[in-house]
Amino acid sequence: MDLEQHLPFQIAVLSNLIKRGSSDLFASQANISANEWRVLAILNQNNAISSSTIRELTGIDKTTISKALKRLSSKELIELSADPNDRRSHLVCMTKQGLKLHGELAPKMIANGEHFKQSLSTGELQLFLELVKRLQQSAKELIN
Repeated sequence: MDLEQHLPFQIAVLSNLIKRGSSDLFASQANISANEWRVLAILNQNNAISSSTIRELTGIDKTTISKALKRLSSKELIELSADPNDRRSHLVCMTKQGLKLHGELAPKMIANGEHFKQSLSTGELQLFLELVKRLQQSAKELIN
């Protein structure tokens, strides 16, 4: 196997490098994990959603999301409440502390994202994002 041409390997390397220089770095400074940051970021855009929706939006597995939710809850950054439409499920919401932490980290994450965008022209960025969406869909088809 030629790893230079193996798309999953190259995507994993890129993902790891970006994660190490962004969410790992900034989240650890706030004493949360990169996955916990991703949960907060999703909740900032979709407050009061189920853990299964968080899994779908992040692509993170059930066990990892469950651990992240427990840690965020113990730090009082999120609250879990019963889902009125499904007794077996809970809705996840950010607390005021969670919103505050998100507000502190988000500008750093946005600036970090801008760093990567500068490597691409506007057209390249649009094409890249389109290709990423297609690859995400293809990956979801393998899982389902």
